[in-house]
Amino acid sequence: MAMRKGKCTNFGNCKKADTREEILVSVGLDFICPECASPLTEIGNKEGSKLPVIPLIIAGLVILLGIGGFVGWQFFKNKSGNKAQNQQALTQTNQPAQQPVAPPPPPPKPTKEVILTLSGSNTIGAKLAPELAKAYLKKEFLVNDIKTEQGKEPVEVSIIGSKTSENKEYAIEIRAHGSTTAFTSLEERKADIGMASRRIKNDEVIKLSSLGDMKSFSNEHILGLDGIAIIVNPSNPIEKLSVEQIRDIYSGKITDWSQAGGLKSPVTVYRRDNNSGTYDTFKHLLMDKDKVSPNALAFEDSKELSTKVTNDPTAIGFIGLPYILNNKVVKVYKAKSIALKPNKLTVKTEDYLLSRRLYLYTPTSSSNQNIRKFIELALSKEGQDIVENSGLIGQTAEPIKPDLTLITKENIQPKSEYSKITQNAQQIPFNIRFNSGSFELDNKARRDVGRLVALMTKSEYANKKIILIGFADNVGSSHTNIKLSKERADSVKKDFTEEGINIYTTYGLGQEFPVDSNDTEDGREKNRRVEIWLQD
Repeated sequence: MAMRKGKCTNFGNCKKADTREEILVSVGLDFICPECASPLTEIGNKEGSKLPVIPLIIAGLVILLGIGGFVGWQFFKNKSGNKAQNQQALTQTNQPAQQPVAPPPPPPKPTKEVILTLSGSNTIGAKLAPELAKAYLKKEFLVNDIKTEQGKEPVEVSIIGSKTSENKEYAIEIRAHGSTTAFTSLEERKADIGMASRRIKNDEVIKLSSLGDMKSFSNEHILGLDGIAIIVNPSNPIEKLSVEQIRDIYSGKITDWSQAGGLKSPVTVYRRDNNSGTYDTFKHLLMDKDKVSPNALAFEDSKELSTKVTNDPTAIGFIGLPYILNNKVVKVYKAKSIALKPNKLTVKTEDYLLSRRLYLYTPTSSSNQNIRKFIELALSKEGQDIVENSGLIGQTAEPIKPDLTLITKENIQPKSEYSKITQNAQQIPFNIRFNSGSFELDNKARRDVGRLVALMTKSEYANKKIILIGFADNVGSSHTNIKLSKERADSVKKDFTEEGINIYTTYGLGQEFPVDSNDTEDGREKNRRVEIWLQD
C-alpha cells in the first residue's frame, strides 16, 4: 500500500511534534497527526522539501560511476582500435609488396670520353662529318643511342653515343670553322683529323712536317668530291657564265647583270668567309691575280649564304653542291672548253671546271687507334654511300653512259677517233691523274685502282673489256703529245695488271678533247689524264 510521510508541526502541544517523529499515513486517509489531529507537513519528493543526504550521495556516486564507465569504455575502445590499426600498419610494413615504394635513387651520371676531334672545312663538317661520326660510333662502340649536342658556336657540334651496359658516353667533336683551321688545329694538337675542301699548301706541309709528309698516301685521304656551284636567284634569266665573267663580277668590274648578258639590274655579290676552303678553292680556280671585291658579303655558314641568294633576285654566290637548295645553277666554261654544270658524272671525272676534292689529313702515327679506323670507314663502300647521301659525290666505280653530244657544243668539234673508240661503251666515272711532272699515280688514283679491282670481281663485269685512253696537254708537238698520252695509258695498264686486272687495249689521243684550258698549269695538269671505258 502506498504511504505518505509527514511530520507534525504542533510543537509544545503534541508529543510527536516535539520528538520530530515521522508519521506514515496511507494514501487516501486524512493527512493529519494521529495524536493532535493537526495537519502534517509532508516530507519526501514534495517540491520545496529537502531530500535525505545519504540517498543523494548514493545517487551521485551512481551517476559518477556511470560517467566513468562510459569514458573508460570509450578509452578502451579507442585504445583497442589504435592498437589494431598499429598492428595492421606493422603487418603491412612487414609485407614489402604492399608498402609504398620509394622512388629509386638517380643512376650515376655516365662518364664521357672524347674519342676523336675533327676540325676544318664547313663543307665536310656541317653535314657529312656528323653522319660519318654516327656510323662510326654504331659500328665500333655498339652504342644504344646517339644524340647531337650543340657547341658554343653554330659550326661546332658533338656527336655522342651512349652505351648503357658500360654507363659511358663516347663523343666525337666536330669544329667546322673552315679548311685553314684544319691545319692550324693539327699543328696545335687540337685535332686528330683535319678536314679540308682544298689541298694542303706547301707552307702548311712544312709546318706539319713533325706529323709526317701531309701529301703522302698515308697522311692525305680523299674523302669525296664536290663541285663549286655558281648560283643565282631562280628568277635570273642567266644560263651560263664564263670564268672571265665570274672573275669580273667578283672583282667588281661587272656591277650590273646587263654587262654579263642579263637584264639591267645591279649585281649583289655573296661569298664564303676567309677561312673557308670553298673560298680558297674559288680564288685559286677563278680569280687568277684579281682580288675579290671588299663589297662582297662574306658568310661562314654555307646554308645561310644559299638562303640569302634565294631571297635576293640580284644575287650571285658560290657554294658546295649540298647547299644549292632552291637556287639556279649556271653553266661554267672557258674560251676553249664546253659549258658544264656540276653533276655526278662531271664532278666524279673532275671534268667540271670547278670540281674539287675533299680531304681528310691525319698524322703518320698516333696512339689513338680511332683515327685509322675512322679513315677506313670513311673510304669504304659504307662511308662513300654516306658521302653520296650527304649531297656530295662519292668515289664509286659503277660505270655510266656519258652524253657525248656535249662534245659538239661550244665550238668543240667531235673527235672521230675518240667517238669511234667510245661508241657503245660505258665510262668508269673517275679519271686517273698523276703527281705533277711524273707518271706516278696521285693519292686518289691509287685508291681508284682498288675500286676498279673490286668492280671487276662482280659477275656482271667479268667479261667486259677494259680500254684505257690517255690524254696530254698542248705543250710540245702533236706527235710528242700522242706518245706521252699513250705512255700514260700504258703506265696505268701496268698498275692494273699488277692487281690482277687484264686491260684489253690502250690508246693515246694526245692533246685532243681538253676538259680545261691549256693556258694555265692547273688546266694543263687536268688535261693530262687517263680515262677508263668498258666494252662488251
